[in-house]
Amino acid sequence: MVEATEARHLVGLQLRRPHEPGLGAQVREAERLPRQPAEALKNNTLATALLTRLASELGVAWFVFISTDKAINPTSVMGCSKRLAEMALQAQQAAPGNRTRFLAVRFGNVLGSSGSVIPVFRRQIAQGGPVTVTHPDMVRYFMTIREACDLVLTAATHALTPARPDVSVYVLNMGQPVKIVELAERMIRLSGLEPGIDIEVVFTGMRPGERLNEILFASEEPAVEIGVAGIMAAKPNEPPMQTLCKWLAALEEAIARDDRSTIRAVLKDAVPEFGSNAA
Repeated sequence: MVEATEARHLVGLQLRRPHEPGLGAQVREAERLPRQPAEALKNNTLATALLTRLASELGVAWFVFISTDKAINPTSVMGCSKRLAEMALQAQQAAPGNRTRFLAVRFGNVLGSSGSVIPVFRRQIAQGGPVTVTHPDMVRYFMTIREACDLVLTAATHALTPARPDVSVYVLNMGQPVKIVELAERMIRLSGLEPGIDIEVVFTGMRPGERLNEILFASEEPAVEIGVAGIMAAKPNEPPMQTLCKWLAALEEAIARDDRSTIRAVLKDAVPEFGSNAA
């Protein structure tokens, strides 16, 4: 593992010539990123763009990027940074002379992962409460760790077939979204306790950049059937490499100056659906 934002640390990749890189260990703590937008963009966007360029130069077979459903019509810096990273993959895929197959997989909330609400609720219940939920109407899509792994492997396998070389973003059909307050109450009952009696459920208010409902596809990227049960694909807008490079260069300069107003302006230019009230 190396610091992916530093090109000098990636020299070893040129020596080892990796065949099938994956990229997943990035910044996902949505509640922290409004205070540190530069870190989200350096790790999620600029590092991804650097690695895609290097992967293409090395001629690796395929490159998998772990994205998020929060990249769709993003309301947060984290979601926007991931959408820009998807754009970097798309632009590199279409670059002249590229031989690498780039693809992104959009994850929902992975049950049992370090960022999941499940361990948080379990700890709060063990401590006697309260169990904290941001909003009574908050809903989220969930997937298991096994489903997340299967999505990556199946998407990579499908992407390497000649059938759909135009597909670049894969999404798991996660069924119906789950109401978070109902999940919290269910976990309390599974612990042999009663919500509101033994354990209180407290609503703390939505965090900056958070939204009540997650979506799987933007209006301009309708779902594409790929013939694989439980997995769909999206075809987002693809910016030309020249335009993407302009945005990335502007972001690098603004990050170096800690110029947050310019950072926001560049994000809005690159991802127009990035909400004006986003954090």
